Parts: sequence; C-alpha cells; structure tokens
Amino acid sequence: MKNKEIKQLENLGLDSEQIEIYYALVSDLSRRHTVEQAEMLALYIILSANAITNSIFDKDF
Repeated sequence: MKNKEIKQLENLGLDSEQIEIYYALVSDLSRRHTVEQAEMLALYIILSANAITNSIFDKDF
C-alpha cells in the first residue's frame, strides 16, 4: 500500500478497516479485470456499502 493511495482513500472518508477490504477486493478482482477496473469496482463497492450503512444508522427507529 502506498502512502499517497492510503491518504486519498482516507480523504474519501474510509477508515483503516475499509481500506484493508478495498485492497483485498482489488487483489481478488484484478484476477478477472485490469488493475484500473479492479480499483474502480472495489471503490464503488466500498463506497456503496458505506452509504448503505450510513443511511441505516442515520434513521430514527
């Protein structure tokens, strides 16, 4: 993991656990896709999951 990449991911609001998941997804997805495609797919998955989680916990029950 490069410090510049980690800083960019942190600037998107990802915590260390989400960054680890991102890199695991990139590693797995790059077997079937180009590295650029794998990075974009992984970022989409992580940000979507983050948005879903935030919307669930922002609701008043």
